[in-house]
Amino acid sequence: MRKLICRFLFLLFLSTSLFAYDNLILDELSVHPYWAKLLHYDKTTLINNKDFFLSKKENIDLKDELLETIKAFQNNSSSICKYPARYKWINSKLHLNLKHAECKKLKDFLKPNFNKISLVFTSERYNSPASVFGHTFIKVESDDAKYVIDYTAKVPIKVSSPVYAYKGIFGGYKSKYKFLPFLAKEHEYRNEEFRDLISFDLLFKEDEIENILLHLYEILDTDQDYYFMSRNCSSELIKLIDFARDDMELTSKLSHITVPIDIVHILKNSGYIKNINSSASKFKQFNNVIFKMDDNNINILKKIITRKRSVYNFYNDKRITKKDKKNIVLAAINFIEIESTKSDFDTKLLYPLMKLIKIKNKNSLEQLD
Repeated sequence: MRKLICRFLFLLFLSTSLFAYDNLILDELSVHPYWAKLLHYDKTTLINNKDFFLSKKENIDLKDELLETIKAFQNNSSSICKYPARYKWINSKLHLNLKHAECKKLKDFLKPNFNKISLVFTSERYNSPASVFGHTFIKVESDDAKYVIDYTAKVPIKVSSPVYAYKGIFGGYKSKYKFLPFLAKEHEYRNEEFRDLISFDLLFKEDEIENILLHLYEILDTDQDYYFMSRNCSSELIKLIDFARDDMELTSKLSHITVPIDIVHILKNSGYIKNINSSASKFKQFNNVIFKMDDNNINILKKIITRKRSVYNFYNDKRITKKDKKNIVLAAINFIEIESTKSDFDTKLLYPLMKLIKIKNKNSLEQLD
C-alpha cells in the first residue's frame, strides 16, 4: 500500500510540474516552426529511426512529442544529454533550468569551442558524371581544430549505373550526417578526386554555431532517405544551418530540385556570406602551371617524368631561368602525385618525386616570382 501511495505521489508530481506551464504556451510551442524543425517534421517525419521520438503514438503528434520531451527532461536527466538542442530551445521558452549530470560525450563533442563556420563547395569529380553538379559540406573551426559536417548517400561500392540512377532519384538509398576531421576530407577531395574547393565563410555567432552542432549531435546516428535531386547534400545542410536561430527560414527558399550551387545563392542573397576563399586541386594546379610553360620547358618536364633526365641535372642547368625551374618543378610534382592515385602507377617515380619536393622546400619555389 505504501509503495502504491509513493508511486501515485510521484506521478502526481510529474503531472503537476508539467501542467504548471500554461497549456496555451505549450500549444504555441508545439506549433512553433523551430519545434517542427527539431523533429524534421513536414506533414510527416523525415527521420527513419523510431527511437528518435519519445511519443508512443503511431503518427507524429507535435504536441504529444513536446509533452513527452518535457516529462523526459524532468524524470531522467540523461534525456537532456541525448537531446541537447531540444533542451536548450525548450529551456529558453519555459525556463526549466533543471539540474542534470555532466554530459561527458556531448562535452567532448563541443570541446574544441568552434567559433567559425563555412560552407564549402567542391567542383565535380574528374571523370565522374554522378558528381556533375559538385558537392557541398560544412566546415566548423576553432583555434586548434577543423571538422567537416557531411551528408552523403550510403551507396554500395559495386552498383550499375541504371540501378544507381533509379535508387538515387526515387529514394532507394539511406544517408546520415557525418562529423569528420577536415584535413582528411580536404586530402580526399583535392589530392585523390582532384576537386577544387571554394570556402564561403558564414556570418554566425558562436552561440548560433553551437545551436547547429547541438542538433547535429542529436541526429548523427539517425537514418534518412536520400533523393539525389531534392533531399541531398545541399538541401539537408541548409536545413541544418537553419538551426542557428529559431527565426531562420532558409529552408523555405529551397526549390523542389536542389543542386549544390543553389544553397550558395540562398546564403549570399540572405546576407550570410562574409568571405570567399578557394583552394585548387592538384589537377587544376598542374593545368595552371602547364599553361605558363613554353614547348622547351614542357619537353624538359616530359624527360623528368619519364626519368630520361635526372632532377639535379635539370635543376643545375644554368641556361634555365629560376622562374622556368619553378614551373617545371611544381608541374612535375603535381603530375607524379596525380599519377600516384592510379592502380598502374610506376613506383620508380617516387625517387624523383622526393628530390623535387626537397628542391621545392629548400628553395621556397612557391614564393618565387
